[in-house]
Amino acid sequence: MKLTTHILIAIVMVIGVSCKNTSKKNCTQEIVIEIKKDIEKIEPPNWWIGFTDSQFQLLVKHPNISKAVPSISYFGVEIVKVHKADSPNYLFIDLYVSPETKAGQFNINFNFKDGKQLNQTYVLKDRQREASDFQGFNSSDVIYLITPDRFANGDSSNDIFLDETNINEDAEKVNLLKESTINRNHDYGRHGGDIRGIIQHLDYIQNMGFTMQKNTVEALNEVEKWDKGLVKMYEGLANDFAYTSPKDIMIFPDNHDMSRIFTQLKGDIPNTKMALCYLLALPRIPQLYYGTEILMDDFAKPGDHGLIRTDFPGGWKGDTTNAFTGKGLSDAQKNMQRFLKKVLNYRKNSAAIHDGETIHFAPFMGTYFLFRIIEGETVVLIINKNEKPITLDLKRYEEIGLKGKSLKNIITDETMIWNDSINLMEKGSLLFTTKQRF
Repeated sequence: MKLTTHILIAIVMVIGVSCKNTSKKNCTQEIVIEIKKDIEKIEPPNWWIGFTDSQFQLLVKHPNISKAVPSISYFGVEIVKVHKADSPNYLFIDLYVSPETKAGQFNINFNFKDGKQLNQTYVLKDRQREASDFQGFNSSDVIYLITPDRFANGDSSNDIFLDETNINEDAEKVNLLKESTINRNHDYGRHGGDIRGIIQHLDYIQNMGFTMQKNTVEALNEVEKWDKGLVKMYEGLANDFAYTSPKDIMIFPDNHDMSRIFTQLKGDIPNTKMALCYLLALPRIPQLYYGTEILMDDFAKPGDHGLIRTDFPGGWKGDTTNAFTGKGLSDAQKNMQRFLKKVLNYRKNSAAIHDGETIHFAPFMGTYFLFRIIEGETVVLIINKNEKPITLDLKRYEEIGLKGKSLKNIITDETMIWNDSINLMEKGSLLFTTKQRF
C-alpha cells in the first residue's frame, strides 16, 4: 500500500510598513511564498487596483465557511464587513482597497474556533487601461447573446480531464468542473462549447452586423381588430414619453430563458421578419439570441431551457450542418440569415436609427408605418399583415416630406419614388432609406 503524504509548509514573513500616508489599519504585509488554494470557490477570482470605487465584495463558497473568521494582512487592503448567508457554505466579504495599494498577491486566512485554518491566495492586478478608455454600448449597437457551451467548441482539450488528480492533458493542475463529461445528446448536459470557439468565429458575428417585448408577439399573432394586432405595437411605442432616455433601454425578442422568437410566432417567417425589423428600427439597444438568424426553434418542447439552448450548427467538428459557412442550411434559413445580415449592417451605420426622431402612425388597413428621421437620412419601416395585395394612399404620411424622393429598399437594393400611393403585394415588412449609398 502506497501512502503519499503532502506536507505543506507555509512561510510567512511580516514586514513593517509606514502608516504615515494611510488611515487604514493594515500596516504589516504578508509575503506570499506559496500559492494557497484551500477554498472551493471565490468570486471574483481576482481584482484590480486603481478603481474610482475603493470597495468591492467577495463571494466565498466552501463547506461551513460561515463559521470561519477571515483576515488579511496586505498594505492598503482592509476587511470592512463580513456577511453570512442563510447557507453555512457561503460568506460575503466587503473589502476596501486604498488608492495607495500596489498590485500583488496576498492570502485570505479563514480561522475556525477549533484551530483549523484555510488559506486562499488572492491577486490584485494592475489595470491595463483606464476606465475612460473603455466604450460601453448604446443605441448604435446590436448585442448578440451567446450561450458559450452551445455555440462552438474551439478547444477540445478542455472538454474532459483525465482523472481526479486535477491534472489535464498538458500536465497542468486545474480545478475540475462539476460535470466533466460531454454529452451533446443531452439537452441539460455539458456540450463543450467555450470562449475559444467564440473567438474563432468573431468574423462571422462581425460580418452579420452585430457590434421585443411580449406585446410585439401578440400584435403579430393576433387577427387585426380595433383593439388587437398592430395597435399594440403602436401603443407600446407611444408610451416612450414615460422614459427619460428610451434609446438607452435594452430590448429583446427572446433569450436563454424564453421560447425562441420563431417558436413564439408559430413558425411564421414573415411575422418573424416583421418582429425583427421592428425591433431593429426602434430607438433602443436590441439584443438577439444566437441562432435567431437561422430560425432556431424549440417547437418540440416549447419553453424547455435545454432545447432553447440548442447547439449552433457548425460549432463542433463533424457537424453535418454549418451555419458559419451555410453548408446544410435550408433555403428558409439562408434567406433569414441574409435578411438579418442586410438589416444589421445597414443599422450599424444609420444615424437615423441610432439618434433620429421617431414618428409613427396608428395602424391603418392592416399596416403600420414607422419613420426614423435625422438630417440627411430617413428610414421607413412598413409592416403589412395583409395576405392579399393592397394599395395604400401615401398622402396620409405627407408630413414626413418624402413625396417625389427616391428611396432604396435596404433588403433588395431596389429603388422606388415616394408618390401618392404604394402597392403592397404580400404580407411582410419593407425597410426603406433615403440614403442611396450604404
